[in-house]
Amino acid sequence: MRHLKSVLCRVWNAGGLLLAMTVLLWPAAGTARAEEATTPATAKPGEQVAMTYKVKLKDGKEQEIHCWTYLPKDYAAEKPLPLLLFLHGAGERGTVLKEVAKFGPPKMLRKGQQLPVIVVSPQCRKDCVWEPDELLPLVDELQRQYAVDPDRVFISGFSMGASGAWNVALADPERFAGAVPVAAGTSINNAKTLAKVRVWTFHGDVDELVSTANTAALVEAIKSHGGQAQVTVLPKLGHMSCDAVFAREDIWKWFLETERLKKKND
Repeated sequence: MRHLKSVLCRVWNAGGLLLAMTVLLWPAAGTARAEEATTPATAKPGEQVAMTYKVKLKDGKEQEIHCWTYLPKDYAAEKPLPLLLFLHGAGERGTVLKEVAKFGPPKMLRKGQQLPVIVVSPQCRKDCVWEPDELLPLVDELQRQYAVDPDRVFISGFSMGASGAWNVALADPERFAGAVPVAAGTSINNAKTLAKVRVWTFHGDVDELVSTANTAALVEAIKSHGGQAQVTVLPKLGHMSCDAVFAREDIWKWFLETERLKKKND
């Protein structure tokens, strides 16, 4: 059985947010460790499957990324579909892949719900943060392996994952049709770059960890640079607002209907 090598992770500050979160426990029956995903597997339409992808980094080295991968029931090679890359929060880091399915789309899929887009939910290594230099090559690999519509690729995440989503969008905004950060912000100084990608961000109105006002100001700044951005404040919800966001029908309709603002030469 192969294991991840120790990798030094740099920490960047997406919005001045450092979270100390209470981790919710999930019964340990049937625990699937991330390294077990190295066993040869094939993505199956209608099922969420543990997969490992090898990506090539800028320095030429290869990195293994363990993910949950879901293809919709009607997936077909001749019918490209939207891709949603969902990034979990700080509490789900490590090597136990089932931790990733505690919140959001991977949780919905774990419970048997069917979704209309390709969903890939990677796991961040322990004590690390999400790195655009690893995630952008992952998107490349997913587009090589699956029938992904290049004009409908989305980046999303919750809490630490939302900070990662902001940073991935900043690293290559024209790559994505939209960014959907949930419960995290980024610097207002990034507004001009974020005007190149559609943004729909969400916050609970009683979030005790993240300032909704700061994100509202960021959205207005993006608009001032000609961008398309909106913030939705969820009533009576605190920081743990992820499940409520993806329970909305309108977000899945948005993923299906939205295309990137400026198309790159693919």
